[in-house]
Amino acid sequence: MAMKIQIASDLHHEMSQHCHELACPLPLAPGADALVLAGDIHEGTNAIDIYSDYPVPVVYVHGNHEPLNNRYPALISDLEDRAVGTAVRFLQNDQFTFGEIRFLGACMWTDYLQFPLHFNDSLEIARHGMIEHKLVRRSGDGRMFQPEDARMHQRETLLWLREQLDVPFLGKTIVVTHHIPSPRSIPHAHQQHALAPAYASNLELLVERADLWIHGHAHWSCDYRIGKCRVICNPRGRPGRNRKYPELPYENAEFQPALTVDV
Repeated sequence: MAMKIQIASDLHHEMSQHCHELACPLPLAPGADALVLAGDIHEGTNAIDIYSDYPVPVVYVHGNHEPLNNRYPALISDLEDRAVGTAVRFLQNDQFTFGEIRFLGACMWTDYLQFPLHFNDSLEIARHGMIEHKLVRRSGDGRMFQPEDARMHQRETLLWLREQLDVPFLGKTIVVTHHIPSPRSIPHAHQQHALAPAYASNLELLVERADLWIHGHAHWSCDYRIGKCRVICNPRGRPGRNRKYPELPYENAEFQPALTVDV
């Protein structure tokens, strides 16, 4: 029997202090059996607090904003501990089986290889242009979290994810990541942007092995297929950042608060 999965990302509750509606948990969509939150939901562990009593399971991966002003990867243990006994199923290189659906989840980070001939430039541009490399410190030595650290964490995730996808599963497999698994999720006008490698990696050979891949990090919507796999991003984006529609309280005009898919 098909399940109805609600999808959202980049809700940025931490930036919504001046809008009560945006600061509150996302309302459950009619008939939804589970909610997937694909990162950048709230700072630190606060997302778990506001979704702890949600009426259905909440499958949650962290984004690049949760670790801001925190130590990483120590924050992962904090998130795991805070989620115990709540409706939230926090996943970082971990899985959650719900009925006939297997969720495989991780932040995933990125490899900065979208422009292979300019790899070193991509690292340096991200080092100075991405907020996580300015406001996140490494757990071990307290130094700033660097693009090289992100690449290391992505490698760990990809090795784990490949192993999990090799394990036979009779139901459907949904992969949830914050970072983007294919440049196809980036609008054509932005695919040559200098920071594009900080957002997307080309993981299409992995993507096509899943049934559904949900991601965040982009602040624009997308819905397409790679082989049999459907790729979806439904981000709300930051409050007050819509320049085209300033009356809209959040960044992405295409955001659907009650978006669901049948799996």
